[in-house]
Amino acid sequence: MDAEGNAGVGGGASHRRRGGDRPGGPGSPITFATAGVVTLTLEGSSGGYDHILEMASTTGPIGTPVMALTDWSDPSALVLSYTPAALGDSVVLGSFSAGDELIFRLTNVESHRLGTPGTLADQTFTGTSSPLNPAPDYTYVDFTSPTTAYVYWGDLFSPVAPGGEDVIFSLELTPVPEPQALVMVLTGLGLVGWVGRRRHARLD
Repeated sequence: MDAEGNAGVGGGASHRRRGGDRPGGPGSPITFATAGVVTLTLEGSSGGYDHILEMASTTGPIGTPVMALTDWSDPSALVLSYTPAALGDSVVLGSFSAGDELIFRLTNVESHRLGTPGTLADQTFTGTSSPLNPAPDYTYVDFTSPTTAYVYWGDLFSPVAPGGEDVIFSLELTPVPEPQALVMVLTGLGLVGWVGRRRHARLD
């Protein structure tokens, strides 16, 4: 149960695994060692606040949300002017190079469950932007494989650990060769073809 008196969010319990091949833990930066396309999937959402989730590294006004989030046991019809995402909804975040940090910002929005609906409250961050948080460790990152991470986020109190979060989302990397690697592969294939043609010409 979290500090707002909520049980753990739906969908989270089955994802509390350890032992991935990437570093993780409280406040960990979110990076993948391989280039590729990253997809975010909402695994759970609860709490007194509604939320706006964005890719942003500094405090500021709401920009382009990745998702609007609400408590699905007592949902808001809208979060600001956005329709809340349903559990299991996915968004393709785009292509990232190996080692790029994915930094997220969670803005608390007061709701009919807590405060005055539509009023913006605290903003908290992942990774290297977490020093902007009111206190450390609002997030816990669990890399379950080199291409999969689960992010557990507490919206009001820290430290957070799996089981005490308000938001859970997963990140899945689909590897895509970076341009330099692709050039090397194509060059290699060209050399193989050239050698094959030379060999065939000698036999003729």
